[in-house]
Amino acid sequence: MNFDIKTLLVAVALATTLSAVARILLWRTHPGMPGLGHWAGASVLGTVALLLIAMRNIVPEWLALSLAQLLIAIGFIFTWDGFRRFVGRAPLSRPILTVLIVFAIGLIVASNVFQSLTLRASSNALWIALLSAMVARELLSAARPGEIAMRVSGWLYATSAVLFLVRGIAVATSDTIVDPWNPDGLAALPLFWWLSFTMGATLGMVLMASERLQKELDHQASRDPLTGALNRRALSMFAEKELARSRRNGQPLSVLMMDLDHFKAINDHLGHRGGDEILCRFVSASHRVLRTEDVFCRFGGEEFLALLPGIASEQALVVAERIRNAYRSEMENISVLSLPFDATVSIGISQFRPEEEIDDVIRRADTALYQAKANGRNRCELMEFCGAEQ
Repeated sequence: MNFDIKTLLVAVALATTLSAVARILLWRTHPGMPGLGHWAGASVLGTVALLLIAMRNIVPEWLALSLAQLLIAIGFIFTWDGFRRFVGRAPLSRPILTVLIVFAIGLIVASNVFQSLTLRASSNALWIALLSAMVARELLSAARPGEIAMRVSGWLYATSAVLFLVRGIAVATSDTIVDPWNPDGLAALPLFWWLSFTMGATLGMVLMASERLQKELDHQASRDPLTGALNRRALSMFAEKELARSRRNGQPLSVLMMDLDHFKAINDHLGHRGGDEILCRFVSASHRVLRTEDVFCRFGGEEFLALLPGIASEQALVVAERIRNAYRSEMENISVLSLPFDATVSIGISQFRPEEEIDDVIRRADTALYQAKANGRNRCELMEFCGAEQ
């Protein structure tokens, strides 16, 4: 089957240009998101590379192809570095970038010195395969559950790595010189794949950025901006799930209602910035005690709440004491605060009953908390101790 290579090349150039525009707009729309600028730069280099290839009759062919090959190589390096930044890994260091670029230049110089079209085509294909494999590794290893776009993009780059590896080996081991302008399928298939790959990779980048934005929005909607603990909106969602699970499995569920003692006095003595630091330190101390499956939220002001799935009230009392001691130890290590009183926490505990709703068990934990306050603060009170559970 014969193809019009020039028409196909125009289609690839048009797709690359549109992808470049899309990536630039994505970067300009979200300039603070790491990696997007590198993706945009790589697409611009790819567009210029295709223009050079198209100008091979105007510019000396060896120069046009060499510059195009170099720009494509640098573009893939930029892409790899951009993905590393996007997934939160360290960017490529200058020594590594220098080695990669020098190696790419060395391949181009060798193909020109030996005037070998086979060496140029095979080395270019193997280079793209290597960098595509590195990008695939970054994406597939960093993808978390729910990050579908990142996972699919990783497999797209992995597929590209395999295809270009096969092409590079085939060209290097073939006795027939492959003319890139030959209208048969051998020359057209890489262009077809490049057309599909360019559009697919750009779509993947847009979707990955969208997933990242949605994740950040969900985080902002469910987290207290000061302490990073869950907020009451998120608590409602988690509480319904935990109550349903407790009813279904017959497992216990306990609630800790926590209130920092003398917090108004802390704010008066340290100022609101100092009070904010105290809140954050309490959250940090609590997280060191609680399990990953426990639900911890800022209930309001200096009040915090924790849901403890699978924990009965007696065990919850032990957990509460650990939190109280962890917070006390945290504050004892901050001598610079020089508080004229101890920074402590009072905690009330209650256990969920099958006939209750979440507001009922929270209300009883709050009652236990007030009992702890009335008994002198810096203590934990279980609801049974108040006689209300009997």
